[in-house]
Amino acid sequence: MKFKIKHENPATIIVCFVSIILAFLILFIFSSWDIALFIWIGGMGVGSIAAAIYFIEQLVGTAIIINDRTIIIKHLIRRKKISVQEICDIDIEKYKRYRSGGRYRRSYTEYRMRMTINLLSGKLVLTDKATAVRSRFLSYEYEEIPDEEVNLHKAYLAIRQRCIKYNNWQVSETENPDSSIR
Repeated sequence: MKFKIKHENPATIIVCFVSIILAFLILFIFSSWDIALFIWIGGMGVGSIAAAIYFIEQLVGTAIIINDRTIIIKHLIRRKKISVQEICDIDIEKYKRYRSGGRYRRSYTEYRMRMTINLLSGKLVLTDKATAVRSRFLSYEYEEIPDEEVNLHKAYLAIRQRCIKYNNWQVSETENPDSSIR
């Protein structure tokens, strides 16, 4: 099974902002040195490349490929292969993010979903949009998508089934069976 999600990688955004801020600081602090211009051009170049990677990654998306005993997560630049036996725990949660409006745009609440996979060697966090944009006359309405329609939730259920099958996880008998495993 293959699922496409809109994962946001915060490291790319951090590299972009830090390199641009450092480039401007170096330019203003060491403005009389010839090396400062070279460092400024390098910092702006790194920031521009990081920004371009972020926007291309949003356009292309992240793919989660679930095979029988392996899970492959393909980002724009990197690829991670995980065995089902490496997964200790998996959790999914919904959260809201408030987006402030600008001069020509109104503020809105964006709904998102976060899946955390605890591995034997660390943890992996994936996020996806859970917001639907409905077009009204001259305005937009932002609504939360039901869990069953979000690709990250579908991938969560498929990974969870593989872990129940191959890792012998026990499903607890609670009101919400998705809330806890093992």
